[in-house]
Amino acid sequence: MGKGREAFSRISSGFLSALFPEFCLGCGVFLERITGADKKDSFPEFPKGFMQADIETVFRMALDTMMCQDCLDTFQAVTSPFCIKCGTVFQSREGNDRLCGACLKNPGRYRMARAAGVFQGSLLDAIHLFKYQGKLQLAKPLSRVLLYALMVYAHEFAEGQNIDMIVPVPLHPKRFRERGFNQAYLLIQHWEKMAASFGRALPYISIERHVLIRKKYTDSQTGLGKKERQKNINGAFQVSGKIDIRNKRVLLVDDVYTTGSTVNECVGVLLKGGARYVDILTLARTV
Repeated sequence: MGKGREAFSRISSGFLSALFPEFCLGCGVFLERITGADKKDSFPEFPKGFMQADIETVFRMALDTMMCQDCLDTFQAVTSPFCIKCGTVFQSREGNDRLCGACLKNPGRYRMARAAGVFQGSLLDAIHLFKYQGKLQLAKPLSRVLLYALMVYAHEFAEGQNIDMIVPVPLHPKRFRERGFNQAYLLIQHWEKMAASFGRALPYISIERHVLIRKKYTDSQTGLGKKERQKNINGAFQVSGKIDIRNKRVLLVDDVYTTGSTVNECVGVLLKGGARYVDILTLARTV
């Protein structure tokens, strides 16, 4: 019975592949379907200490039916040494984690920022396809990668306590109508259910999408320098007042950390609204 079911699965998969061939979202090369016992449905168990290198494994397993191995090979996880404040990866791969020059000179308003991977290669391609071309099938796998990153850094964010709330960076209503979705929210929307697939219960999952309001419509930050980005985003956010954030430990989530202008603006209004501290988690981090 088992062999018959497996044979039927192969025939069905071959038929579907012929009718609906699948191609790598990164480079367009034809992808073979993974079926039966070869399909990777589960994620690795957490090694003791939440080893950061496992993000690479999770990224591969999450996107192996959407991207070819050559494209997946271009993913680079954020690994030490990196800045203990903003999370930027040092180009020199020697030495320990430490403050970067920019944070020594002008530290951000947040407590710390962390990211799953470097904004290049297959991660950059996946985010652009998801965010700008509406490839919503990427939302779930990218969400898994970001959730795993949260677990990797959980001990830093919580300091032995629970995160009180997770807040996505909001879109202006006009931008939301143009795009049709808020990518930051889609990345965290189903985290509570997803946590079970990692064999972990997350007691601090409290996703609050209505804490922040984007009151000012701004031009796209893409292509702008740091000063232009900051000027563009000034005064763009406010706390809604619908949820009490006084003395709360907040985790702010977005898709990409570039110069920090957007997240710093959000953090400023959250702290002004009474938040105890704010940490940042993003899917990608520029270098």
